This record gives sequence, structure tokens and C-alpha cells, in this order.
Amino acid sequence: MHRLSKYRWLSGTFAIAVTLASASAQEATYALVSIEQRGDSGTACSSTGMLTTAVEQRLQRHLFVPPSQADLKVTTTFTRISSDWVADIDLYSAQGKPLGHRKITSTSRECSGLDDSLALVIALMVDLTKAELTSLGSPSGAVPSDRATEVRVPAPQGSSNSWSSVLSLGAVASRGQMPRRAGPLQLSDPRS
Repeated sequence: MHRLSKYRWLSGTFAIAVTLASASAQEATYALVSIEQRGDSGTACSSTGMLTTAVEQRLQRHLFVPPSQADLKVTTTFTRISSDWVADIDLYSAQGKPLGHRKITSTSRECSGLDDSLALVIALMVDLTKAELTSLGSPSGAVPSDRATEVRVPAPQGSSNSWSSVLSLGAVASRGQMPRRAGPLQLSDPRS
């Protein structure tokens, strides 16, 4: 019995070691990113921390690092144009070479109307392996388009403080006296 538990312990330790090595190898193969946000003072856009967390959750891995360690740099600039919020997203190599540009426009009253779309667009832009990033720098690599891709995000229906309802099932437990049954339960057919 003691021998069996020793093998279980060893197999558990091995599984943890393999998982840690796999996570470390995954970070080594994907490009690491730094991010900078710019915008008018007083904008109510998502913080850099909230945005990086949302992107990392979408990609299910750690990818944001300080600029000195980054393979890519993302710059987001928030502006208010008329009644719309606009986010310009620029992607650069570590050497400053432009690799892409996207523009997201939201008709929402708050800048936070850009949050979900912004996280998705950045996740798609930075989901590169280091090998793919290297091929972008080669003469045969893809050349970034000068044309900006624009995404329009409609304003959410209703106000931002709207209520929502959720259907759920549950059980209630009670302790104490329960009503007593008067007699045997009888069922009758209502059609008769």
C-alpha cells in the first residue's frame, strides 16, 4: 500500500512538472507584447490593467510584459468624434516597424462601449508566434496594408443601467413542523 502511494505521489509531481514546462514553452513560442494607451484627459475608457487582463483571458496565456522585454508594441488612442468614441490601435515591431492598424468606432455614450471589441481586436492582432513575427521582417514576409480596417460597434440597446433577469432553479430546505396529512391521498380523474 505504501509503495502504491509513493507512485501516485511521483506521478502527480511529474504531471505538475510537465504542466509548468509546457506553460513556460508556450510563453517562449508566442510573441510578448507591451501596451500603451493614450487619450483625452478624463476619458472613461478601460484601464491598461483591465484591457491586458481581458486580452490575456481571450488568448488564455500571459503575454504582456514591460516594453524592454516585448517583441511587439500596441498603442491605443481614444478620441471622441462628435457623439462616437473611436479607438485607433497600432501594432509595431520591437524595432518600431508598423505592422498594422485598426480603428474601432462605438456609438455608445460611454467609452466603455469599446471594451469588449477592443480586447478582441487586440487579441487577434497580437496572436503571433515568434516565428511568424520573424517572417514578417523577411523580404518574403507579409507586408502590412496601409488601409486601416474599421470596425463599427453599435450602442447597446437600453440604458447602461438597465436591469436583466435570470431564470434559475433552486431548492429550499426547511426545518420544523410540517403539516400533517389528514388521511390517505386520493386521486380522481377530473374528466369523470
